[in-house]
Amino acid sequence: GLARAIRGIAAEVDTASLPGVQDARTESAEDLRWSISEGGGVGFAVGDFGVPQPERGTGKVRILHFFNPSPHPRRETVSATVWDWPGDRKRIEIVDEAGKIVPFQVEPGSDFAFFGKGHYWGHEYFTLSLAGDLPPFGYATYVLRESGIPGPDPKIREPRVEVLDPTVLENEVLRADFDPVTAGLRSLVDKRTGRELLRPGAAAGFRLIDEDDARGMTAWVIGRYMAIEPVADKVRMKPVQGEPGALRQVLEWTARFRGSSLKVAASLAAGSDRLEFNVTCDFRETAVVGQSIPQLNFHAPLGYGCRSYRYDIPFGLIDREPVDMDVPGNSFILGVPGEAGSPALGLVAATKYGFRGVEDGIALTLIRSSHDPDPTPEFGEHRFRFALMAVANPDDRVGLLRTAHDFCHPALPVPGSRHAGTRPGSGSFLSVEGGVFLSAVKLPEGDVSGLGWIVRLYGIEGKDTTALLRFSRPVRSVKPTDLLERPLAASEAAGIRIAGDRVECPVGAFSVLTLRVEFGE
Repeated sequence: GLARAIRGIAAEVDTASLPGVQDARTESAEDLRWSISEGGGVGFAVGDFGVPQPERGTGKVRILHFFNPSPHPRRETVSATVWDWPGDRKRIEIVDEAGKIVPFQVEPGSDFAFFGKGHYWGHEYFTLSLAGDLPPFGYATYVLRESGIPGPDPKIREPRVEVLDPTVLENEVLRADFDPVTAGLRSLVDKRTGRELLRPGAAAGFRLIDEDDARGMTAWVIGRYMAIEPVADKVRMKPVQGEPGALRQVLEWTARFRGSSLKVAASLAAGSDRLEFNVTCDFRETAVVGQSIPQLNFHAPLGYGCRSYRYDIPFGLIDREPVDMDVPGNSFILGVPGEAGSPALGLVAATKYGFRGVEDGIALTLIRSSHDPDPTPEFGEHRFRFALMAVANPDDRVGLLRTAHDFCHPALPVPGSRHAGTRPGSGSFLSVEGGVFLSAVKLPEGDVSGLGWIVRLYGIEGKDTTALLRFSRPVRSVKPTDLLERPLAASEAAGIRIAGDRVECPVGAFSVLTLRVEFGE
């Protein structure tokens, strides 16, 4: 459904008139006769719960659409897969809908599925990253073409000169220093304040934990930690991929523990406040009844004292006291500094929900093999992604939720083709401003006409506020409803103002507001 919807929008974009696409008319039929790009990549990325990225273009000029699933604008490094491109990669050029040249990089080859280039069912591909500028709940379009001017030759290491391989990832916001022996993260500096976010002398990294199974119900109950050992044995590390100032730098390593193994790609994108980890784990650990439950865990010892730990929960945030047990969060845990206004460090995960905040440290449970009711529930290969996020101002609750939301909902790439259309190269369908966060946008129950939406907001700042919503078309009416979408009394609509495509509405402190928005024909 998601893939079909965004492909339908992309099909309505007028790509034929974009700068650079006109040049494609000079490509002769002979140039395209042997093209095999169409359909390249069917099924690619589906295994990672992503959107399929089959190619729809041909020749040297390609169309790349990126969709933003957030109700606020995003300026970040985005990536797409390009299939069977026949041009010279030294001459690649990316332009936006206005013809402005956009910074990009071709990701180097990799053993990992997350980055690089390779072969897939008779097709060749490479991963292209670019500096994306994405409108809220909208899309942007970029054109890949072959420039007449070749780019600089890549730097080639002199094989007869031995140099020390750096293990540092650094951008304008963060400097991450990894231990070259264990791959533990031994330093993470927030360059905006100069603050070291990790505890001196300690390192953040993966741990193997043995849990006590004395309490039983091991599929539901996480037992007392009996033993903790770092996953730091037999680490094989590749040199950092990407020069300082690159759109993305990547450090990859493999490690073994007992009968299992890890493949890790730690990456830092330009301007990002998140150090991201893409992990493939071949987990071969099994529980022994009456002895222990094996658990894979990521832990970060904080370089400051915590007064509490903050988690996102349905319709809000909650601060909890330190406790030596896993507690749930929708996507993150943040160590709240004892000193007000100080920067903080958090852990955000896309598909994991068990967090632990205790002893000035934050941890995330990744995999654990219980023995009842299933004796081998996690045996096999797993993929997951999480990130350490540096938060300049923990009191900015909206900004904190946006950072976590953007990580968990990455931009969606959709390859396009040349065609006429009714939509411009970029556009936004809805934006939300104010001290609120968006919980849902959906069609009303029983109404698929598209002339009405259900929009659900919640106040996040602990005080009354006003939300500003901007739609892509004029609004005819706005009516508050309950959670079952039944209309509320007329008095509940007090304060709602409509001006064309703009809606202003009051939202109470820590309250949920559901609106039925009707558009004109």
